[in-house]
Amino acid sequence: MEMNEQKQADGNWMGSWFASQTYYDGKFAKDRFEDQTIRMVVHPHAYGSKIRLKFSNLYGSEHVIFGKVSAALSAIDGRTVPGTSRHVTLNGQSTVAIPAGEAIYTDPVDLEVNEQSDVAISVYVPESTRASTWHFSPPQSTYVSEGNRTDDSGADFFRKKIHSYYWLSGIPNNCLPPMISAIIFILAMRASKH
Repeated sequence: MEMNEQKQADGNWMGSWFASQTYYDGKFAKDRFEDQTIRMVVHPHAYGSKIRLKFSNLYGSEHVIFGKVSAALSAIDGRTVPGTSRHVTLNGQSTVAIPAGEAIYTDPVDLEVNEQSDVAISVYVPESTRASTWHFSPPQSTYVSEGNRTDDSGADFFRKKIHSYYWLSGIPNNCLPPMISAIIFILAMRASKH
């Protein structure tokens, strides 16, 4: 079940990235996070000026609480591009809560994404929280720091590297409809010939 689904239905939102979720497996997944920031790097496959984040607690038996969430353009080795960090909210609130067995979409985030962009999603987990819903072996590395480092663009505190996404299951963005994109492309091609 997905919370606030109407938000996703309103406007021209398209799924640009997703990760299948599985239940906790002690052989591969980290057991718990507490007073830590998880920075997950993804590469969207559709482009636009706004994104939303989809978080899933499908296999959880308790609420998952993020004290703060940010989205930024990713650089390398856990760094983000200075000046691109955006505060992510849910219903206008900084704290993001995901009920057990459900998924949520965040509010829209103003972040320009193009075909070269990687996006770094940083979530701060303040209380001891079981890593119940996750995705194994993403193509990008995930970085972990102690404390709330969601707004840090540097990598000094993100020294631990793991290879899983936690709770992050999708990134829709507000890409243009295919017909409008085609018209813009044709007009641009015509303009280039003059």
